[in-house]
Amino acid sequence: MTDRTILVTGATGRQGGAVARGLLAAGLRVRALTRNPGSGNAVALAGLGAELVQGDLDDRASLARAAAGTQGVFSVQDPWAHGVEAEIRQGKALADVAAEARVEHVVYASVSTANEPTGVPHFESKGAIERHLTSLGVPSTFLRPAFFMDMLTRRGERRYGAMWGALRQGLGLTGRVQLVAVADIARAAVEAFRDPAAYAGQAVELAAEALTIPEAAQQYAEVMGRRPSMIRIPFFLLRWINREAEVNFRWIGAGGWTIDLGKVKARFPWLSSFRSFLQASR
Repeated sequence: MTDRTILVTGATGRQGGAVARGLLAAGLRVRALTRNPGSGNAVALAGLGAELVQGDLDDRASLARAAAGTQGVFSVQDPWAHGVEAEIRQGKALADVAAEARVEHVVYASVSTANEPTGVPHFESKGAIERHLTSLGVPSTFLRPAFFMDMLTRRGERRYGAMWGALRQGLGLTGRVQLVAVADIARAAVEAFRDPAAYAGQAVELAAEALTIPEAAQQYAEVMGRRPSMIRIPFFLLRWINREAEVNFRWIGAGGWTIDLGKVKARFPWLSSFRSFLQASR
């Protein structure tokens, strides 16, 4: 396993950083793509043993240099930073580079329902990238998580109060949202890279439990010792601030993800509950 090198994009971000750290802990070599090798997160990864490589998802030549000689690629893009058109362009370019470099396995950070017509742009963009990877014949695993638990803590999301408020507005008191921890998504990615034969060609749904907002808020209060901040932004105002976010939370409120939780927990019994996630986040 120590002879395999995995290129990790988004290595200084939320998902990519968790995957990079997990791979290093598992004894795999990590080549971390970063625009700024001097950033705090990049330097910290280098201290753990990652090889830093400067590059940009919009710079195909830098992607080709980064992918050369690697056996795996973790692919993640950020639609919130540059929009879904950039996300699709970057995801397809990385897929092309992986194919040209004859990479053995791509693990792609997608989303549950990426293969369905949801009307949520940053879900359907991931479906476009999935289809492109499939068309290229690159051995791939699509990780399809539901809502990130991390986005409901100050530590994981600086606007976490707005996240609570938007979920409360969309779901009311009785609607449920399916949740998964980013660290658990990373653990699934590491398992896929460690055993590509068991994961290649699969779309892996990831959610640990489904909670109402009152249930989640009660658990938060019991673990953290305070109620979560809950900033209510009416949907008509959210539409003006961020149309993509409004569409997203309306979709969640209308039913959202319907992952078979029993099936997922049978495969990944180590998935964190929201309570255990909060306890680890204190």
